[in-house]
Amino acid sequence: MHGAINHKSIRRKYPNIFTRRAVTEKLRRKAKAKRNKRTRSHVGLAATSQPAAAKQHKENGAPGTMNSDFYDAHNRHWQDAEQLFEAERWANADQLFGMAAECGLKKLMLVFGMPFDLNRDRPQERQDREHADGIWARYETYRSGHHQGANYGLAANDPFQNWHVSQRYANQCHFNQAWVESHRDGAKEVRKLIRKAQMEGLI
Repeated sequence: MHGAINHKSIRRKYPNIFTRRAVTEKLRRKAKAKRNKRTRSHVGLAATSQPAAAKQHKENGAPGTMNSDFYDAHNRHWQDAEQLFEAERWANADQLFGMAAECGLKKLMLVFGMPFDLNRDRPQERQDREHADGIWARYETYRSGHHQGANYGLAANDPFQNWHVSQRYANQCHFNQAWVESHRDGAKEVRKLIRKAQMEGLI
């Protein structure tokens, strides 16, 4: 708190002000302007420090922009699916086997020339953004047209025809070992192709 307002002193300093109310109002406006100036200064400092803070955030190992990594996604989905399968958690294992197959095939599709939109971080063509139940046949489009794809064929029968990403909402009572094993076999087939591509230097 500042002391009481000395109106006599103010009248001498501002001879054109004749009422106490006018003096008080003028002082209030000056105080408000000073507070607003300080606020703008703090806001400007915070805005200036944001890039530095973001850089420090990245250096500390915190996640920043998460770009697609089909190879890594294939591996982690497969590993988690296997653990869930061994624990007889059929429903979630089934979903992850589908995801593992999708990501593995999309990694191979990139190797065989699939166009990829770097700005949007996704396959360029709409048909290449399908999940496991749609990507099995689409994979052949790139494999069959690539000079290194001859020995990377898939089984003719798509094991994921009865798999759908929306099944993640289904009650787990609908899943059993027999249902999941066919999807596991499909993901295993894709995994063998991923390992083959690694050994041959394509990945």
